[in-house]
Amino acid sequence: MTAQGIDRALTAAFGQDQAPWAPYTWPETLRHLLDGYLLGVERGWHFAELEQEPWLGVKRDRDRLPDHPRLDRELARFDAPGRRSRLRTGGEGVLRRALADQAWSTLDCASTVETGYGDQEGARRGPHSPKRGRPSYHPLLCRERKRGLVVPSPLRPGDPGSATGAVAFLRQGVARLPHRRRRPVLIRADRGFAVEALSARCERRGWP
Repeated sequence: MTAQGIDRALTAAFGQDQAPWAPYTWPETLRHLLDGYLLGVERGWHFAELEQEPWLGVKRDRDRLPDHPRLDRELARFDAPGRRSRLRTGGEGVLRRALADQAWSTLDCASTVETGYGDQEGARRGPHSPKRGRPSYHPLLCRERKRGLVVPSPLRPGDPGSATGAVAFLRQGVARLPHRRRRPVLIRADRGFAVEALSARCERRGWP
């Protein structure tokens, strides 16, 4: 993530948000959340296992990393005006810089299902959940194949089909690519996206 410029983008977006006496800066906290996600942490309280993880401590130059109650409090503050848009803008900047020199881009599109446990906002029962009857989310994912960076990934409730909103989703993904009007874009998707409207859109725009 350092090589992709993610640390730099987080510092630019949130480097001034924390009080001088705070034990962790906002960029540190967000990076810790990203590290945990990449290591397979799926629940907030699972971060308790990473508080004194030696390798992460060395990488972050910390004896102790943020504990899960602190992460919960920080995430609750994330609804402050402008923070989500700053995170989105920073991510789009990382994407543009990473793909600026590529002659062409390949977008891999898919959907996945995340089962909810508890009373999560926006989760709804749907036919896709592996645990029948439980509320879930059914997000769409779009990843640039060469760099491995996620382009858009809207979080949806569990009841829409894979292709619901797929045309707008793909349009948003391509719109975030640098030089998209002058460089080829290849679209790859699983059978959940096999709908006429999406195929027609790709044909009109010249996206193989």
